[in-house]
Amino acid sequence: VELGGPVAAPFCGRFMSILGAEVIKVEPPGSGDPARHHGPFLGDIPHPERSGLFLSMNVNKKSITLDVSKHEGRKLFEQVLQKADILVESNTPRQMEEWELDFQHLHEVNPRLIVTSVTPFGWTGPYRDYKAHDINVQSMGGMTEGLGKPPREPLGYPFSQAALQGGLAGACATFVAILQRDQTGEGTHVDISESEVLATLHLGVYVLNYMFLGMKAMRGITVGSRLTYPVGFTKVKDGYMYANAPQLAQWLKFLDLIGNPEWAKNPRYRDRRKMAAEYREEVDALTAPWFMERTREEAFKACQERRVPFCPVYNIGESMDNAQIEARGFLPAVDRSDTGPVRYPGLPMQFSATPWRIQHAAPLLGEHNEEVYNQMLGIEKTRLVQLREEGII
Repeated sequence: VELGGPVAAPFCGRFMSILGAEVIKVEPPGSGDPARHHGPFLGDIPHPERSGLFLSMNVNKKSITLDVSKHEGRKLFEQVLQKADILVESNTPRQMEEWELDFQHLHEVNPRLIVTSVTPFGWTGPYRDYKAHDINVQSMGGMTEGLGKPPREPLGYPFSQAALQGGLAGACATFVAILQRDQTGEGTHVDISESEVLATLHLGVYVLNYMFLGMKAMRGITVGSRLTYPVGFTKVKDGYMYANAPQLAQWLKFLDLIGNPEWAKNPRYRDRRKMAAEYREEVDALTAPWFMERTREEAFKACQERRVPFCPVYNIGESMDNAQIEARGFLPAVDRSDTGPVRYPGLPMQFSATPWRIQHAAPLLGEHNEEVYNQMLGIEKTRLVQLREEGII
């Protein structure tokens, strides 16, 4: 069961739904998940059933409407949870406590229930009740410190990265919680702090850079004072390549690929950290002739043969038609009567015994009310009409 939007809880639920879980999405009556009102929209026509964000985040799910802020709504919600294995939610801790839907209360409703909470700062600590947008969470997690060019303000990564990363971490932690429940018979509270996910997964390595190398500069230059040359975008005949060789062996293979030029023997071009931090453009000018003689595919093929991890930069259209993406079946098309076929991203890994599948498009608002309330919970249709008139469902 999924309660919350627009990104963190839905992305967590999406991950599990594509792997085979039955996910019942609980949305507020009338307005639905906030993602339904978030563009871009199919055909550039704003409509709660045509939001690209909502359609992508909610494939394979079922939708019911329910106002859990009302007493009667919470009682119905508890009935749904009595039949559930997992609740994924992204509401504020204070709100869940006011609704008496925190883990302590829900554990009494269903002792085997796993409750996965994905929130900006987690359920404990001094920031747990702070409001936060994605940029606030990224700042707390340390990501914005490395983005943007001084003296301008720091920048955030686009497309709700904190919520997406938090949702992914929530799904992975939930899988571990399932293994634990299989052993103990008891559910548990999975408490995911988005800011801690960012600080651990993406920034933790730089603590070591500071401890062992004394590196502190995070926004000193356009690209990567924390990194080694080459790092960044390089122009070729028909566009750009992204060049990144974190291992010295990879850099040496690239130098061999371009003919071991005489300049590479100069001590000035041996310290790859200084090259990245202090005079990257100077070194770029030395490697530019090799790139400008080749197209993206020619440069990519040559680098692949030498195991140099440089890659072409594609636009969205080129990415969707890419042979590798096509061979992996990463963007399957799913039809829905009101949208037509739309291609949705799958998962970045394949399992031989339990392959992921996108079997149906995102649900209409309240599309599965009768199935869940009438068939699953046994609530009579006349009562459902009454609940709808009262604004409960």
